[in-house]
Amino acid sequence: MGDVNWGWVFSGIIMAVTLANILYTWISQAKLARDKDVQGHGDRLTVIETQLKAMPTSSEFHKMQVTMGIMEQQMKTIAATVARIDHFLLEQASKGRQR
Repeated sequence: MGDVNWGWVFSGIIMAVTLANILYTWISQAKLARDKDVQGHGDRLTVIETQLKAMPTSSEFHKMQVTMGIMEQQMKTIAATVARIDHFLLEQASKGRQR
């Protein structure tokens, strides 16, 4: 045990430091990839939140449905009025031709 081969000792230390460096690099790269992935999810979440803020609530959507129903009834009334005017004008035109 008296003769220590210092070449082998230094080689072992250098190998251990190299393996530690490889392990550290691998772990840090994995962490960077996770951080980047989390940031990507955060960006997507921000976009979704912004879009949700612009969407109507259920009560606002219900109000729009009611308003659309009212407008539909008004359009039917207008269409019936236009049809009556059209019919009247066609009758007047045909009476004018008969004279």
